Amino acid sequence: LNREIAALEESKKKILLAGGYGADYFEDVYRCRACGDTGYIKEGTKSVPCRCRREMLAAELKKTAGVSPYDTFDRFRIQFYPDKADPKKYGIQAPPRVLMEAVYGRCVRFAENFQDPDINDMVFVGRSGLGKSFLGSCIINHLTDRGVLCLLISASDLFKPFAPSFYEDEDAAEKADLILTCDLLVIDDLGSEKQTDARYSELINILNARRLRKSSHTCKTIITTNLTPANIFSYYGERVASRILGEYDLLKFAGEDIRLEKKTAIRD
Repeated sequence: LNREIAALEESKKKILLAGGYGADYFEDVYRCRACGDTGYIKEGTKSVPCRCRREMLAAELKKTAGVSPYDTFDRFRIQFYPDKADPKKYGIQAPPRVLMEAVYGRCVRFAENFQDPDINDMVFVGRSGLGKSFLGSCIINHLTDRGVLCLLISASDLFKPFAPSFYEDEDAAEKADLILTCDLLVIDDLGSEKQTDARYSELINILNARRLRKSSHTCKTIITTNLTPANIFSYYGERVASRILGEYDLLKFAGEDIRLEKKTAIRD
């Protein structure tokens, strides 16, 4: 019977090939061979989310967070930053354009050398409307196009997956795991979330978990905030502030509100 089945299989292949089809035409075709499009793989005795499922969840969260596919490095416009120095107005000695050229270059190097362990985490500091979220999105789009698992999440949404019963989120466990383990996490607008002791504790736990993961995986973090370094200390205390300001590269943003500059440019 086995010999007859094998002969029939061989005959089927010949018929398919003669008809211009592949010999495997009737075999199941999966987008993900690892999980067979089920979304889960076996690790020992447990079923865990496959990378394809994690990437789909990250893409959904990226869309929810408002990451536009048009946020790319080639759309960065340095001319929107003033080329005249005004220390009193901008809080820096150099013209904002000079500062932002350096910031832009640092972001490009971060994206292009992401796997380099010597490339540090970053914190973007500056008023709203200066391009912090935009450059964070540029980095995410650059890396996701190259297969890096990235997540951008607002500070106000960061803690929700860790309280699933309160927010009634059936995907909360996977989202929480993604926050802790994704290759790149961008926490947007830190300081905008409701301030509580529980949030303080959750934030330090998230930062600690990602720091520990660095020993065996590429696991980097970018934080954007409107807070000054002094505000970070007053909001979160010395433990969180020293972790962020002591271990992350601080990139200061300065200039005029880009959104207003763009509107003016369009009218002109």
